[in-house]
Amino acid sequence: SALAAKRGIANLSPFLTSDLSYLVDPFVFIDMEKAVNLVSTLLRRDPNSFVLHCDYSCDGMMAS
Repeated sequence: SALAAKRGIANLSPFLTSDLSYLVDPFVFIDMEKAVNLVSTLLRRDPNSFVLHCDYSCDGMMAS
């Protein structure tokens, strides 16, 4: 909680709950729609050729 306080986060509840209403809309990221369209196109073209690379750190697993 000290790290959260340093970052100006007073309420940790949104970070410790499974309530999906706390999630940020991923389409706020620049070019997210382009990325989704590209991945969708590639998966439709050949679903067996798609590979997802990720790391196994705690944030990498969550992002993947």
